[in-house]
Amino acid sequence: MRTYIDTNPQGYGFLIPFSEREATVVTAYPDLPHNRTKDPDLLFDLFYKQVCKDLAQDLRITDNFEVHGYIMGICNKAKAGNTYFVGNNFGAMMPAFGFGQFTSVLTGVYAAQDILGMGDYEALTKKLRHAYENSLVLRRAMEKLDNNKLDLIVQGLDSELIDKAFDNEGQFDIVKVISYLLRPFV
Repeated sequence: MRTYIDTNPQGYGFLIPFSEREATVVTAYPDLPHNRTKDPDLLFDLFYKQVCKDLAQDLRITDNFEVHGYIMGICNKAKAGNTYFVGNNFGAMMPAFGFGQFTSVLTGVYAAQDILGMGDYEALTKKLRHAYENSLVLRRAMEKLDNNKLDLIVQGLDSELIDKAFDNEGQFDIVKVISYLLRPFV
């Protein structure tokens, strides 16, 4: 599958199949002043048509939604008094690709551990903060890529070395390594 950054300024599009008959088709780009004149429907339509062409299928849209002005960030403190910032309130959405479900669940688990006296929420979420920062570096680097360079990266992800990196139960954090390599360029 190709990536289509050309249709989304400083953004990307992707398709995630659920089955042979259902998939999610997503376009995303940052809400920056120079992007506000872009027509989101046109950007999605360009991507959607390219996906249909590449898959040699006429895909039927059954559902859609748009999110505008979605401000992402991470909280300054994970806990204020007896109030815990978890999920999106913590800043669990990762800037690179917009995923954050696992991180959201972890913040809930960590809050419960703190409440039960089994850990300190600020300390437990420290790794999540680092993961957010690493993801932000990756996102900023991606924003500087053209379509061909992004394609090379996506193709590189389909390798045995990467499979091994992701299969060793968290002992090697590929996003962390890539973000540290990219820091001088961002």
